[in-house]
Amino acid sequence: MRQIATIALIGILCYCNSLFGSFVFDDAEAIVKNKDILPSTPLINVFKNDFGGTDVSLYTSHKSYRPITILSYRLNMIVSGSNLSAFQFHLMNVLLYIALSVLLYPTIRMLLMESKTCAHGSVVLFLSTLLFRTNNDSINVFKNDFWGTDVSLNTSHKSYRPITILSYRLNMIVSGSNLSAFQFHLTNVLLYIVLCILLYPTIRMLLMESKTCRSDVPFLSTLLFTVHPLHTEVVSGLVGRADLLCSILMIVSVLLYKRLIKTNSVMLFSVIYLIIFVAVLCKETAITALGLCSMYDIFYTRFRKRKFDINFVYRNVALATAGLTILYFRFWIMNFEGPTFAKIDNPAAFSDHILTRILTYNYIYFLNVLLMIWPQWLCFDWSMGCIPVINNFCDTRVVFVLVDGVYPRNQQFFFVCDANSTTNSLALSLLILPFVPASNIFFKVGFVIAERALLLPSAGYCILIVLGGKKLQKRFRVKEHIWRRCFYLTCILFAVRTIQQVCPKNAKVHYNIAKVAADNNDKQIALDEYRMAIELNPEYERAMNNLANLLREEKQFEEAEILLRRALKV
Repeated sequence: MRQIATIALIGILCYCNSLFGSFVFDDAEAIVKNKDILPSTPLINVFKNDFGGTDVSLYTSHKSYRPITILSYRLNMIVSGSNLSAFQFHLMNVLLYIALSVLLYPTIRMLLMESKTCAHGSVVLFLSTLLFRTNNDSINVFKNDFWGTDVSLNTSHKSYRPITILSYRLNMIVSGSNLSAFQFHLTNVLLYIVLCILLYPTIRMLLMESKTCRSDVPFLSTLLFTVHPLHTEVVSGLVGRADLLCSILMIVSVLLYKRLIKTNSVMLFSVIYLIIFVAVLCKETAITALGLCSMYDIFYTRFRKRKFDINFVYRNVALATAGLTILYFRFWIMNFEGPTFAKIDNPAAFSDHILTRILTYNYIYFLNVLLMIWPQWLCFDWSMGCIPVINNFCDTRVVFVLVDGVYPRNQQFFFVCDANSTTNSLALSLLILPFVPASNIFFKVGFVIAERALLLPSAGYCILIVLGGKKLQKRFRVKEHIWRRCFYLTCILFAVRTIQQVCPKNAKVHYNIAKVAADNNDKQIALDEYRMAIELNPEYERAMNNLANLLREEKQFEEAEILLRRALKV
């Protein structure tokens, strides 16, 4: 209990500053302008529209279908009395993050194959029940995508997340329909605390019954996860609630799956299926929870029984069937059409040369790993030229691509030779499987790097770091107190790094600064920032158009005409 309290307290300390933030970037589309989070909007819209409020079946939809996330926003609105309070939204995010961190603790214990996880069952049941108390008598929320567009329309983003939208709606209800950013941020912080708390028993479970489970590996792994600066965007950005809700429900489903292996209860499997289905309604990446359950089943059965078990086959067939039904529903809700992205969102995906795609994607994988190991620079949006594509082998970045290709193979050999390979493999599963939807392997994604997509994968990374640190400590005979001091120093440095950073080569960042400056009538700043955005991305037609309009107001007609004609050619 002391470890859980410590994790929760550290999570609060790291992200309490985000409570006083406002609505920024994607928050404007998903919350401020999204009518689906308002209690007065028919609830059916939440389940028809994408994350931005556009009909998810439309061609213009982003196809991000997250009704559960939208429902959480709606809950914020209900609690706040329909006042759009940013504080309440941020508070919810922080709570979700803490919940995720706490849940990770028993999960890591489970990964270590530790058997005494029953004590955490009541916590898991309480949190599961709490998360489902967002129902209303209207079903409009389930019509739209995450951005408020009808999910069946071609213009929809196809991000169907009604549960997340319902959480926003709850924020609005609590705040009396006042759009208070504080309330939204408070929710995010609380959710993060829940996530961190749940992570602890999860890691214990994943570590099964190895000697490492009886040590402090679960607690140290969860602690490192809680303070990791990579999670700043998820907790501080209110749209990150989709990832927090999704991750919490994924952790809960994995924790319950261990009991299913022992009981083979059809009722329990139905509960797990329902939780994963609801998690997918928070964010579509939650479908990878089925893969995590399957991987745990494989290694648990191998570790415990070491012989053929027909129930193992039944369980995995059931998981596969569940996956197919959820996938069918997900494609059906977006009218069997994929989202449409612009080249500036993910340049490599639009390249006609397979070599360019392979080299660039592998370099991006390398950067994702680097961000977990060394979060020196962070950015809320990595599009708009932050990472130029790699066109040939003459690019010096190819060296990192080769490193990224060779290192995992060496690690595989190391794990096979290691007596604790089962634990390592489960940690790798937690690192890799939740990242697969963001990898561009099976379909295009609308981003280059998304730090929010690394939320749950970073838990697997934290386990591997602590296990590796323990191994090095024994190998080089480093005293325990010295190793611990180094580890805690790293945690302190990570906690300090939970300060927003931006990528200076991101054209969209400069574009957004220019828009805000123009709205505040700071025309010179707006002109400078628009010019910087165009310099970084010469094909940025929106920046050209806005700059031309400003120049027209300043009577600089010749330069304005040049920009408008240039924009027409893009």
